[in-house]
Amino acid sequence: MPGVAEAEFSPKEIECLHTLYTSDYEEHKERNPDPTFGTCEWFLQHHQYLRWKQAQNSCLLWVSGDPGCGKSVLSKFLVDQLNSSESQATLPGSVCFFFFKDDNVQQKTTNFALCAILHQLFTAKPRLMKHVMPDFLQKGDLITAEFRTLWKILIAAATDMTSGNVICVIDGLDECEESSRNMFMRELAKFYNKSAGQRKTSFLKFIISSRPYLSIQDKFHDMPTIRLKAEDEVASTRGDIERVVKAKIKAFGVKRGLSKDVQSELIERLITNADQTFLWVSLILKMIEDSVKASKAALEQIINTIPGTLDAVYEKILAQSPNIDDATKLIHIIVAASRPLSLDEMNVAFVIRSTDRSKEDLDFEPSIGDTVRNLCGLFIRVIDAKVYLVHQTAKEFLISKSTTVTPALDSGIWKHSFSLADCNLVLAERCLWYLLFSSFDNLPFVSTDGYPLILDAQGGRDILNQYRRDHCFLQYAASHWTNHLKLAGKKDEAVSQLAIDVCVARSKRFFILLDICSKLQAAEGITDQETGPAADVDVQLERLEVGEKDEEVEISIEDIDEITVVESDAAAKEILEKRAIAAKKWNEWTCVDPAICALLFVPQEACTIHNHGEPGFSRTSKVTATIDGMTKAFFLKTGLERDMFVGKLLDLP
Repeated sequence: MPGVAEAEFSPKEIECLHTLYTSDYEEHKERNPDPTFGTCEWFLQHHQYLRWKQAQNSCLLWVSGDPGCGKSVLSKFLVDQLNSSESQATLPGSVCFFFFKDDNVQQKTTNFALCAILHQLFTAKPRLMKHVMPDFLQKGDLITAEFRTLWKILIAAATDMTSGNVICVIDGLDECEESSRNMFMRELAKFYNKSAGQRKTSFLKFIISSRPYLSIQDKFHDMPTIRLKAEDEVASTRGDIERVVKAKIKAFGVKRGLSKDVQSELIERLITNADQTFLWVSLILKMIEDSVKASKAALEQIINTIPGTLDAVYEKILAQSPNIDDATKLIHIIVAASRPLSLDEMNVAFVIRSTDRSKEDLDFEPSIGDTVRNLCGLFIRVIDAKVYLVHQTAKEFLISKSTTVTPALDSGIWKHSFSLADCNLVLAERCLWYLLFSSFDNLPFVSTDGYPLILDAQGGRDILNQYRRDHCFLQYAASHWTNHLKLAGKKDEAVSQLAIDVCVARSKRFFILLDICSKLQAAEGITDQETGPAADVDVQLERLEVGEKDEEVEISIEDIDEITVVESDAAAKEILEKRAIAAKKWNEWTCVDPAICALLFVPQEACTIHNHGEPGFSRTSKVTATIDGMTKAFFLKTGLERDMFVGKLLDLP
């Protein structure tokens, strides 16, 4: 956890800071390239930025820009610039930041953004923790799931007379989940409309960057907003592109021993052909840098065949793949992943087959990073041992809005050759194959009787840490398979059967879903928001207290083709009886299981359980959770007849 001097905080305050640390916001900032020396400087002299900076009141600057024009690099530059001693001399304050990205669950909602901002603010100004502690002491981890609570705390802390200026840089608002973004912008409008014209000794200032989407523009029209249209700053953008090209070609020339004449010609040709996006320029420069030959003729050949548009660049990169099948499989996994996969996780997801039954069966790539690069070239980036698409525009290039797509293997064209449903089906299938490994029938934290063991603190951590190292894909697969199956949005009998096999309740594997998420997340200090996408699935998973011998346990995943699992034989009932004994020992069995809370994206302490409806051929229990003033309901059925959950009845709503 960055920047925390524990001596300045009480034990409870440290616990609160750990709770607010829901994402690695520093890493998310650093995944963006550093600006080339001399670039972005124009922004500091722009009259709209100076107007925002010099305003003696709380105000908001919206920086809009087209895809690939360098908004994230600019935001990174601004964070560092605003923290510099030069800037602090004229606009002193606590600088907080957050970078939204569509490819990471930890970067897709404003709850994560507010938690990151509050963590940075309280780390810089410990005395402001008085504004969060009452809610934290009352609600605990629940505060990270309550947007309005987080917003209330931010406003209270930022408007505290002792807070000084609070400056927030938010990048990529267009990549934030829409409903979350709308809620955030409504609160921004309330605050800035109320504070308009008010002069105070300290301010809350926002810089927010996004694409110039009409839906976002309309929301900003509802509040006092200073807008800087980067898409209209053609001269400034072109000047920065020239600086990037000159710096990169000069470095390349020194490395490869190019004459100044050849360097000058390369620079001129690149600047002339540039399509005014930094992304296009960076990809072309990387093609040149990766060229095996550096003769004038070889470089001229590259220049003469430079694609004129970003889409054409993407087509050229992927057309060079030595194995289209493997490249397609890799892209399916990357596009669907709820968060960027580590190289180790990617190795498992990439090589696993339906016939594999253990880790020993996996035919790992000896260097998965090299494999990824060889298959997809510049289309994929590996940063800090995690795998990403090169840019959000790459995903938009791949994904078709049509319900039917033609694979690149058939058409030779990569643009719009993927569907999100297909991508999620591929990854769901791989998660389920992994969860069906026979080794998960003997989990070290599940007893031979089939219920969880209570692990002592140090011994438990050692077991879990070793288990995590040995089974690197387990947490991802157990946490996210339901979400991928839901997003696949289609009925696939083979994959549905895999899901049923994973959920067989008399198998110890059943406890992976119920216990592995909470145990591994607790060991890593991960909050429920890590598995946030599953909240949108309305997964009907629950574990209730078992009170009757003849009662069966069912897992109903209503939005996943009504997959249902029922205990029905004597051996299973014996296990249920033993679990009932365990239920009396642990209070957690009489309430919602924490692992299921993670899947449902609800805090355990906010849930209640009671019977729902009249008993018949099945019994329904209702689980309710009240969060931020809104009540969510989930239902679990228990019954005696397995036949009611198969065949045609599988499709019942």
